[in-house]
Amino acid sequence: MSKNITTIYLVRHGESIFNKDGVVGGDSGLTEQGKAQAEEARQALRHVKFDEVYSSDLKRAVQTAEIIYGKPVNSTNKMHVLRERNFGAFEGQPDR
Repeated sequence: MSKNITTIYLVRHGESIFNKDGVVGGDSGLTEQGKAQAEEARQALRHVKFDEVYSSDLKRAVQTAEIIYGKPVNSTNKMHVLRERNFGAFEGQPDR
């Protein structure tokens, strides 16, 4: 009897503009360093054939997923429920 095996890969997004600028949470895209980090992850996972890719709907997560996946993430697979924790009133504020 053959077994169906599902493997799930979890990857954190690359460095975002807000990460670099010391801003809490928010929705910013990747820095050039963040894009390079996503490319490094893509290279490390190049042997994997992804059947599906899911991402938080935040820019940095979608950008990271698309670099690794090599094509756009399906709009129905960009999910609010996959977002990181919310920092409430501190969202988008300096972390200093």
